[in-house]
Amino acid sequence: NGLLKSTDAGNSWTNITSGLPSSTYFSRIKIRPGNSAQLLAALGNNGLYRSTNAGVTWTQILTGRIDDIVFCPTGDTAFAVGGSNGLRRSINGGSSFSPFGTGLATGTRTHFDLCLSNPAYIYAAVYSSIVNLYKSTDKGANWTQLTTTSEFQNQGGQAWYDLYLKVNPKNPNKVYVGTIDVFRSTDGTNFTNITNGYSGGSVHVDQHFLFFHPTVENTFFVCNDGGIWKTINNGDAF
Repeated sequence: NGLLKSTDAGNSWTNITSGLPSSTYFSRIKIRPGNSAQLLAALGNNGLYRSTNAGVTWTQILTGRIDDIVFCPTGDTAFAVGGSNGLRRSINGGSSFSPFGTGLATGTRTHFDLCLSNPAYIYAAVYSSIVNLYKSTDKGANWTQLTTTSEFQNQGGQAWYDLYLKVNPKNPNKVYVGTIDVFRSTDGTNFTNITNGYSGGSVHVDQHFLFFHPTVENTFFVCNDGGIWKTINNGDAF
């Protein structure tokens, strides 16, 4: 149904459709840091769209599937990823993208994130029939696949429905992947289940999004099929 925009703190909304396809599914939308009039939107199988007038009108700049977008903290470099397109990079604030990097596999659905305090660190979760994790420490130029447990792999079969990857903005070694449960790494390499929704945990299953407190490192919120949960100790308790 297009995009909804509010300029009065959410009290009223405007429906925007100009330049967007008739059936619009937003997988991710990001505002360019330092320039609030410029936006990028990942529209899944409809590709990547860009707006230069605060979302009023849109232009398609990449075809094919695009699942996710990240900007570097300065807003000059942006990355887009999804489907057989693989990783694309922009060095002009999102005006244009080119294939970039080696070692990151393609899949049915991909989500990724970089660390705002150390953007050389980027992690990606790539779903085909299972979810595989990848890590770059050189701003996406080279990627290595991380070893994951059988528990993690077993939960990845429905990641067509429930999947995200987020990196703590204050620590590049704190990484969180949502599938059925939330998996956490504190060393950037090894991941453990911290919600255990089907094994006595208090957090509902089927994870869809995670967002961080803007200033407190270990406080974040997870969003799933059962609602919203909050942790103040990096996921030790919710």
